[in-house]
Amino acid sequence: MNDNLLKAIASTGYFARGFVYLAIAAFAIGGMTGAGNSDGARGALAQLATKPFGQSLLWIIAMGLVAFMVWRLMQSIGDADRHGRDIKGIAVRAMLLVSAVSHGLLALTAIYLVTSLGNADAGGPSGAQQSSSWLLRQPFGRWLLGAIGIGIALWGVAHALKGIKGRYRERLESGMPDHLWVRAICTLGLVARGLVFVMIGGFLVRAALYVDSSEAKGLGGVLRTLESSSYGPWLLSGMALGLGAFGLYCLVESRWRHISKPTAPEFG
Repeated sequence: MNDNLLKAIASTGYFARGFVYLAIAAFAIGGMTGAGNSDGARGALAQLATKPFGQSLLWIIAMGLVAFMVWRLMQSIGDADRHGRDIKGIAVRAMLLVSAVSHGLLALTAIYLVTSLGNADAGGPSGAQQSSSWLLRQPFGRWLLGAIGIGIALWGVAHALKGIKGRYRERLESGMPDHLWVRAICTLGLVARGLVFVMIGGFLVRAALYVDSSEAKGLGGVLRTLESSSYGPWLLSGMALGLGAFGLYCLVESRWRHISKPTAPEFG
């Protein structure tokens, strides 16, 4: 694959993901004043569909998310980031594959919202609850769901440590401005998203323990849990700012992420 095309696919994908997280943060904060919601990515896309030029914007976001899905597949199956085939490398690439699937489904959500003229209901059981319900009905599904929850929580810890230790800079080009405020935004964003993963993993483990899919929560469920807690406005505001920072971090990746060609022949 041509280097310029590969860079364009990855950069477009990171930009689209960053925009989605900025929208999630904005609507979460707006939800406290009645001007938005705390329903995560699906809710943010549903809100965008009702805004001026929202339909056109959703088409652009959907195409960007498809590009990100393609790049994630290159990172996972094609091992573009050279994680290797040891246990750690396989685990990281497995999570990248999960990310590819989740962003592909989010792209389909955006397309569905456009084709349904913004009338799609963002309510109902979340994707996490639907997936957990199916898994709990399978042989050994309870144990597998618990293992998935633990894996996601550990991924969240690794995500936060990546921000705290500054390891994200290893994947960025040397020309990126190394200002203190840029490092602060990147660190805050990665820590906030890591905490979200830890909470999502914890809810999945809880769903496995109680054999109750309603205990499972995705990003929207995490935000609503924070909102309904004793210090809801403060916790939700803090998390929204953190997720907004992660959105900005994605924009940094869109501009300065080092992109390598996949090693697998089918991606070469």
